[in-house]
Amino acid sequence: MAMVANKDPSPAYEETVEEIMKIYGSLPPRPFIKEVEAAISVINTVELQERLRLEEISKQLPQQDVLPELFSVLQQVKKNMVLFQSYEQKKEAIHFVELDNIFNVFDGLIQKASGFVYYSK
Repeated sequence: MAMVANKDPSPAYEETVEEIMKIYGSLPPRPFIKEVEAAISVINTVELQERLRLEEISKQLPQQDVLPELFSVLQQVKKNMVLFQSYEQKKEAIHFVELDNIFNVFDGLIQKASGFVYYSK
């Protein structure tokens, strides 16, 4: 990446840098590392529980006198309820992880932009 030292930046140059910093400054607070780590742990735990519950449902056998088709519908309903509950449990945790990923993208862009910025004293 070529870096150009601009000892006397133009107004447009300064406005561009200011706009980048303004956008970055308008972001919500960044989640703390411990929050992101806890969120990842929650997601992993919920997904493990989800797999176990889905396997348990799949192993269930129909009661006598229940049509296999009807029992299949019951299993699908139970599985979808497990998926829904898992989604609800992971929703906030996923938000923290996605927010952290977005901040990481912004960090990379700010770092890239800083290679073009020259601070004169």
